[in-house]
Amino acid sequence: MIYKNNSSPIMDGVNGYISDSISYLRECLGHLLENKEEAFSLGEEARKTALQKFGLDQFVEKWG
Repeated sequence: MIYKNNSSPIMDGVNGYISDSISYLRECLGHLLENKEEAFSLGEEARKTALQKFGLDQFVEKWG
């Protein structure tokens, strides 16, 4: 099964984790469970990316 997608806005270790390796993703999940502050930081970066790529302004711009 393929999990990694080149069109994804996820940057591994910056705003999420992405890989074709289930064991790597499992390791990352364990790391986040043990490092609450890093999990929050990664989540904040993911939120910023989502707003930047898929926010209302981008939606309206692409619609018109």
